Amino acid sequence: QLDGIVTNLATIVSNTPDPDTSNNEASADTQIVAASANVDITKSVLPNEVLAGNAVEYWLSVHNTGPSPAYDVIIQDTMPFSGEVQGVSVSHGAGSCTIEGPVLPGVFCQIGTLPADGWVLVHISAAVSKSQPGGEVVNTGYVSWLQPSGTSGEDQSSVGTDVIPAEAILFADELVDPGEVVAGDEIAFGI
Repeated sequence: QLDGIVTNLATIVSNTPDPDTSNNEASADTQIVAASANVDITKSVLPNEVLAGNAVEYWLSVHNTGPSPAYDVIIQDTMPFSGEVQGVSVSHGAGSCTIEGPVLPGVFCQIGTLPADGWVLVHISAAVSKSQPGGEVVNTGYVSWLQPSGTSGEDQSSVGTDVIPAEAILFADELVDPGEVVAGDEIAFGI
């Protein structure tokens, strides 16, 4: 049954004559809503600006607004920079995640069934490679699921992070006077 109203009609009959037949019938309407799941993903990041070589953390919040369960829920996220995923966790003990890579580091999470009004939170900790060029990188997380009817659904959410390129910086904390030096002599300095 698709969306719509179903009317249930009941009628009473008897072999005994009824002086009032106006109350021998009653009906009730029921609103039918098709079984479906509506799954949303929202992504966030800290920090919004990261120095190449340092860590960044992503959170993917996935919520099924229903009204039906979502089946075979999969969450995927590939890092938009060179580096490595250091860890991944899922809230509520729902499902499991594996780290993918090393060419394109990312995560693949199998959540299974997500009930109506159910949600999961995936936390990803990743290190940006020191050789990552500077500029904004955009990370997109994806969720896919099966409807009760067997058709598929998907959603995505993106967030940007500014990568500051790592540079070699040399600091000297004191100056040393080597005294008098003759050309060709060796001098040793400690840093």
